[in-house]
Amino acid sequence: MTLLSIAVAPVAIILFYIYFRDKYEKEPKKLIFQMLLLGCLSTIPAGIIESFFNFEFKNADILQIFITTFFVVGIVEEGAKFLFLKAGIWNNKYFNEYFDGIVYSIAVSLGFALLENILYVFSDGLGAGIMRAFTAVPAHAICAVIMGYYLGKARLETKRFTQFKLLFLSFFIPVIIHGMYDFLLFAIKVNVPLIIIFFIPYLIFIFVVAFDLIKKSINLDATHSFNNLDEQTEYSYALFWRRLIASIFDSILLFIQTFIIIIALWNFFDVENNSDEKFQLLALFISILLPIMVSWLYTCILESSKFKATIGKMILKLEVLSEGDMNRISFGKANTRFWSRVLSFLPLFAGYFAVFFNQKRQTFHDILSKTLVMHRKTVVITKPEESVPVDLSNIPV
Repeated sequence: MTLLSIAVAPVAIILFYIYFRDKYEKEPKKLIFQMLLLGCLSTIPAGIIESFFNFEFKNADILQIFITTFFVVGIVEEGAKFLFLKAGIWNNKYFNEYFDGIVYSIAVSLGFALLENILYVFSDGLGAGIMRAFTAVPAHAICAVIMGYYLGKARLETKRFTQFKLLFLSFFIPVIIHGMYDFLLFAIKVNVPLIIIFFIPYLIFIFVVAFDLIKKSINLDATHSFNNLDEQTEYSYALFWRRLIASIFDSILLFIQTFIIIIALWNFFDVENNSDEKFQLLALFISILLPIMVSWLYTCILESSKFKATIGKMILKLEVLSEGDMNRISFGKANTRFWSRVLSFLPLFAGYFAVFFNQKRQTFHDILSKTLVMHRKTVVITKPEESVPVDLSNIPV
């Protein structure tokens, strides 16, 4: 039951998250469940086709990995999901919004990921389940968001050529995203250190793209399908528990990615079999320094970007803003905020508990860097109907 829970949990969390992001017209739960089952079934033809290609990554070179990940795994798996998705939902009457494409695509893709995850977890154990919960399953979901975004636009497009183009993008872009993810992952396994440099930035990039497309899809529904509705963004000071959950998610994500990089580097340089003390000390120094550098770049780049938040904060709808003008912070201010967290850790995380003693719920490093962590809420309101003036000049008295 523990292994089954680990395999199912990330799928359930992502599915519920997407379901509750559907603001205007919730999709039938029964239909979502049917699409989830279709996703499970799509693993059968994908598995059969992939079984004809007897590839072994352990002794493969870069070219072999590239051809296999893009032209076999990427095309076969995303192709199977795309065909089952389109066959199952394209002509359904409930598919009537842009965001519906993402909801149903997520259901199919997570059905595929669920069955795949169960097989991997029961085969390789608890560690594989935890690792896949923060890598493979979210990667499937990201491809699904992209596929669903373009599928939703195609469904509501009236021009035939434009519709065909959008359907092509709905299939082609997830293939590229999936292929690149697998290529970088397997290239690391065969000890290609240069590829490691691109793995974490790529993961961050596709996460950010997915969140951006979710937001765009919701905005399209607000603009085109519900012209009598309007949205207002409200901000409130972030609660401690919300910030804590976001930090835990970011920490786990960074730990997994840094762990993969360190293991790949140690294997490549054969650290365990090298008895040179200076070399061993250098390897230890890099193992300590690398997580700090990765965390620094991850935090500062994302918090000073247009998204104003790390991936964990995005999921919890948090933004880091400048205290003075409530705008996004600069990279310099993000640096000040990041390094001053050392003072919040000492002593015994006392600086973090400052949120309970000030009205703006700032930690000590927020106060030092003059930043605020805000909870963004989108409120849907009904637009007032425009009054039409009545001409009374021609009415006989």
